[in-house]
Amino acid sequence: GGVGPRKDEQTAIRAWARIPAALRADTVLLIAGVEPESRLTRMRELIKALGVANSVTVTGSISREEYLDLMMASRVSISCSRLESFGLPVGEALAIGAPVVCSDIQSHRELTERANAGATFETRSARSLSRTLAAILRGELPPRMEDIPVNWSWAARAREHVDAYLRYP
Repeated sequence: GGVGPRKDEQTAIRAWARIPAALRADTVLLIAGVEPESRLTRMRELIKALGVANSVTVTGSISREEYLDLMMASRVSISCSRLESFGLPVGEALAIGAPVVCSDIQSHRELTERANAGATFETRSARSLSRTLAAILRGELPPRMEDIPVNWSWAARAREHVDAYLRYP
C-alpha cells in the first residue's frame, strides 16, 4: 500500500479477479498500509465490484513489525508501483528472502537484477500480473535472493546517489 495513486494497488486487485476462483481458493490477497481513507474506500468498492471480497483484504496503516511479519509469512510480496526512486518495499522483501513480484519500473528492475531474484510484470497490466500470480499459485515461485549482492548497503546506495549528482552538474 501507500499514500498515493502511484502505488497502483488496483492493478493487483484486477489481476486477482482475472485468476480462476478455483486456483485462488484458500489464498488471500492482502493489501496493507493503504492511505488515506478515501483510497482505502475506493479499493474496497473495487473489490466488491469485481466480486473478490471473499479473497481480498485491504487495510490502512499497520506497524512496521506487522508489515515485516506479513511479508515474511506471505507466499509472495507484490509491488505494483508505477514510480519509485528506490523501491524500498521490494528491497526489504528481497533482503528478508521473500519471493517478490514487482512492476517493471527501472528501480524495481535494478533491485531484482542486482539480487538475481524476484520477477517483474508489465507496469499497470492486470493481465501480466495475473499470469505471474497464477503461475505462483500453481507452485512456480520466483527465485529468492540467496546471497547479499555486492554493495547492497545504505552506504553504497548513498555513494551511488552522490556519484550520480556529481555526473550531472
